[in-house]
Amino acid sequence: MDIQILSMRFRDYSKYIRNVSQDTIIRYQRVINLFCNNLKITEIEEINDVKARNFFIEGRTNRNWKSATYISYHNTLN
Repeated sequence: MDIQILSMRFRDYSKYIRNVSQDTIIRYQRVINLFCNNLKITEIEEINDVKARNFFIEGRTNRNWKSATYISYHNTLN
């Protein structure tokens, strides 16, 4: 299934059911887009543990994420 459709549904659920802030919705969208663009994926079925782990390792080693960024992104995608 298309990950952007699922992302939109998740953001709608978060906004209308969970009542999260607009800033949180924007963070969800940015992190999901970064994840998808970095891994060049479009379908949810393309995601696996290895790809997710590599995304976070690359973020810490090549993109110089601070631990707070890592934790924020991990919590967003988890």
